[in-house]
Amino acid sequence: MAKHLVDLFERYAAMLIDPINMDKSADQYAKELGVGVSTIRRWDRHKINWKSVNEARRESFGRIISTVDSALLKKAQKGDTEAIKLFYARFDGYVPVSGTIDLSDKKDDELKKRADEIKAELLRNGTGRDQPGTGEARA
Repeated sequence: MAKHLVDLFERYAAMLIDPINMDKSADQYAKELGVGVSTIRRWDRHKINWKSVNEARRESFGRIISTVDSALLKKAQKGDTEAIKLFYARFDGYVPVSGTIDLSDKKDDELKKRADEIKAELLRNGTGRDQPGTGEARA
């Protein structure tokens, strides 16, 4: 690869990591870098280490996630039920459970035993809390 193309490739790799570029298409990258779309697609297929790009993106997003968390909190405080669910999932480990279980043929002691087993498993996995909103915050 010619020196000029190497420089452009390195610039492209850096652009992929920056959250501000997340919505850009291959066409937009090509135009901004002054290369053809086929060059961008070839780099994507053969030159870009996507595992490294994704790890670097996660680090970059860490710098802006507080603004997202703030927006989520504001929506939750206004009563947006989806935002409330997301808020508890993000900061309290809340995982909603849905489904139907037929318990009509079970005795009370069997139900209590099974409930205790489920609770122990949830606590062991770090997904169970006695009530939503009472766990530790997670970032």
